[in-house]
Amino acid sequence: MNRHNIRCKCKTIILQIFLHLISRAALSIHLNIAEGASKKSKVERRRYYEISRGSIVEVDAALDIASDLNYLNNIDMKDLAEKMVSTFKLLTGLILSCSKH
Repeated sequence: MNRHNIRCKCKTIILQIFLHLISRAALSIHLNIAEGASKKSKVERRRYYEISRGSIVEVDAALDIASDLNYLNNIDMKDLAEKMVSTFKLLTGLILSCSKH
């Protein structure tokens, strides 16, 4: 196996790892919103919403790294970035609503 093949294989493996991490964090966003919504206690709901919001930051960071490594060439991330910001703001509103007495 030559160097080019090794580099391609390594890049493919790293990309698969990023896809797994992003998928796991994206799923966590939805699952924590759902579980948080089912909680009766505001404190519990707030905690699940905070975890969900943290997962948005995790997806964003993984995408930034993948972009820096040129794994996202020719992909327009603007729409996704806007949706992540919007979701982050919505979750912040839910978190704040759980803080009110």
